[in-house]
Amino acid sequence: MDILKLLLESTEDLCSEDLDFFETELAVGDYDGAYRAACKSEIQALRTQLHRLAAPPLKKREPKPGASSGFPEPASREAPPAPVSPAQLVWDSIAVIREQDDYKKAFRRFVKDSPVIDSGFLDTHFSRFKSWEMGAILSLKPLDEAFLEKYFGALDHDKIARYQLFSERFFMKHFAQLNPDIVLAHGKNSWRVREQRSRQLDVFLRLKGIKL
Repeated sequence: MDILKLLLESTEDLCSEDLDFFETELAVGDYDGAYRAACKSEIQALRTQLHRLAAPPLKKREPKPGASSGFPEPASREAPPAPVSPAQLVWDSIAVIREQDDYKKAFRRFVKDSPVIDSGFLDTHFSRFKSWEMGAILSLKPLDEAFLEKYFGALDHDKIARYQLFSERFFMKHFAQLNPDIVLAHGKNSWRVREQRSRQLDVFLRLKGIKL
């Protein structure tokens, strides 16, 4: 068997088991020293090649945390502060206004210009407002009837009568607390004008002795 010829000409067809066989054959066969040496050299080269083909590709080593990558590390930055909610901005402003000499004037101006202060905001933060502040808000901001109903007992009734819009039904329900002279002569409801009232309210007012 010409082992050297097979090693040189059939390189792509040989496997590790073939090389093992050739090594055994060289050890027991009648081959001279120079031939054995040439074959063993080729066998060793083929084993190295087979090992390289069978080995998995090397993964790119990731730098360890804190290890230098050869490039300057960016300066560490502190996490940006959490955004302040619109509600918190309102309360921060009110806290400052309450300390001012022209507190009441500044408060009214702030409330009038604030798009955040509405029925929903007031419902959530009702207990945080002072009584005077809530009265000022009643005179400046249109509030929905559900809010007026919910907090009716705690609100200034004359300011509701003069500055707020509400239904005839609401007026009749709270007639004893809402001054009819203010509601009908100075209020903002369209039905305060007799020609725009419902027949039900007209009858109700006559029964109450109201002739406006």
